[in-house]
Amino acid sequence: FQKLFHIIFRILLPYSNGIIFSSNRSKDYYSKIITIKKKNVVIQSGVDTTFYNPDINFDTKDFFLNFDIKDRKILGMIANINPIKRVDHFIELNILLKKHKDLVFLVICNVPQNQQKLFNEYKKKIQKNKLKNFFFIHSIDDVRPFLKIIDYYFCLSDYESSPVSVWEAMSMSKVIFSKDVGDVRRFISNDINGQIITSDINETAEIFLNVH
Repeated sequence: FQKLFHIIFRILLPYSNGIIFSSNRSKDYYSKIITIKKKNVVIQSGVDTTFYNPDINFDTKDFFLNFDIKDRKILGMIANINPIKRVDHFIELNILLKKHKDLVFLVICNVPQNQQKLFNEYKKKIQKNKLKNFFFIHSIDDVRPFLKIIDYYFCLSDYESSPVSVWEAMSMSKVIFSKDVGDVRRFISNDINGQIITSDINETAEIFLNVH
């Protein structure tokens, strides 16, 4: 699929007036396959900071039903079920931090039909490890109440260009734990507004405990 996309890109490129990249990392990647000179600009995915405002009061009672979140810290992700999003790493992080009873793990997700098998595998892993504090929340129209109640936002994707969910979480004043994807490193400073992490979940657990 990637090779096909590159071919289509090269065919259409001469007919364009210019190129808009969603991140500097995307620009670096595509510059390798651009054979003709074109005007270009980098425009990150936009977020309305007046809309994603942490000072707005939201109704959050429907998120947990009978689950008590008082005096707990909430770790959150927004990630449709897909191998690239690495929800499995979030589950593994929960397993590593299982003895810390004050933590809750939440994932906002949709489940595409072709990813139902993967989603079932995630649920089996949660059940097998008896994770009582891991929740999937499906199909919500407004993620702001979710971002309001969480304490830490996680982006564990293997690849992103301009991760809008990270920018939204930042706008809602959340501490960010993110892999070095897209231009995240340009906006996240370790020990200031978050942490840049790797695919090593054991290392991520240690970093989180030092911050938490």
